[in-house]
Amino acid sequence: MTTDPPAAPAGKTVDKRDIQHFWETVYKTAYTDHDSQLTRETLLQALGDLEDMFRFREHMATVEMDLHSLTGKKYWRSDREQAAIQPFSQNTARK
Repeated sequence: MTTDPPAAPAGKTVDKRDIQHFWETVYKTAYTDHDSQLTRETLLQALGDLEDMFRFREHMATVEMDLHSLTGKKYWRSDREQAAIQPFSQNTARK
């Protein structure tokens, strides 16, 4: 359980911590049960389903660039390490 952020002094407006606390509480209330059930397999299945929907709707995420052309391209991970994009196949997502 989280604690409430300190109350703002009289006459002060809501600050960033209040806003962050609000959205953190909303997220936890809405998604805690769902997040606890997620696995690698369910996330890969969901990604495959999302790609199928994008292709069906001809969404630019799948129409503008051939996803297979990205294989081997370099990108920067969030931990600031450079890595290469690995091929993603629907067989991987739908096992």
